[in-house]
Amino acid sequence: MKDQEININVTGETKELVIRKGEAAILREPEIVDVKGAITAPWEYLENKMDTLATHDETPYKLYYPENSTLYVDRENKKLTLLLNEKCPLGDTITGQLVASQELKLLEINSEKRWSVQELKRMLKQVRFMFANRDENLAIIAALDKFNATVTTNVAQHSSNRGDSLNSIERVVSGINWNNTFNLLVPIFKGGEKKKFLVEIAVDATDANVRFFLDSPDLYDLQAQVLEQALEEEVKYFREWGCSVVTIS
Repeated sequence: MKDQEININVTGETKELVIRKGEAAILREPEIVDVKGAITAPWEYLENKMDTLATHDETPYKLYYPENSTLYVDRENKKLTLLLNEKCPLGDTITGQLVASQELKLLEINSEKRWSVQELKRMLKQVRFMFANRDENLAIIAALDKFNATVTTNVAQHSSNRGDSLNSIERVVSGINWNNTFNLLVPIFKGGEKKKFLVEIAVDATDANVRFFLDSPDLYDLQAQVLEQALEEEVKYFREWGCSVVTIS
């Protein structure tokens, strides 16, 4: 198609008129932001954007307004959800959550997990770096060996005499005095600082084989303390910013 002659009358203060040819750039909608991270993620995302300006029709405006945003607190799931510009179809969502550290997942403390003596020894050797005192690791493994040998010998004697191996195991286990506690120094939640707490190796003698499990009331306390402290600190930031804070659990 040949170029057509176009007549334009320029008036007013305009000194220059630019005419562009070709295809116009494709109009794209802004992408919705949906970020998930540590419990601090909502504030870390917002902190440097509170005064960020965007423009529309050459009119500057703030990217986010506190009166159009809400922080939802979910204690049960250890989670914070920040909805920014929530009335807008393109509003952003930032979620932060406390997740158990990999160290605690590996150890399975305060769970239904049961270990044989060999399984527990192997696991404790692998996690020696988590012990507050490395010497405790060697001592607890030696104690497990001694405990297992004592149980095996005494149960064999009782069983050969009476044939009641289960009752024998229960009596033998309850009568053994051994070093069954140690201190760990690990993060409670992913990305958190290390905490020291006491762990006990408990014995489950409900069948013909002795099984072990890891128990720690101290860990329960630390988990609750760290959760409350983290939530309080994050909520404080958003209250100061001026957005609504809603507790859902």
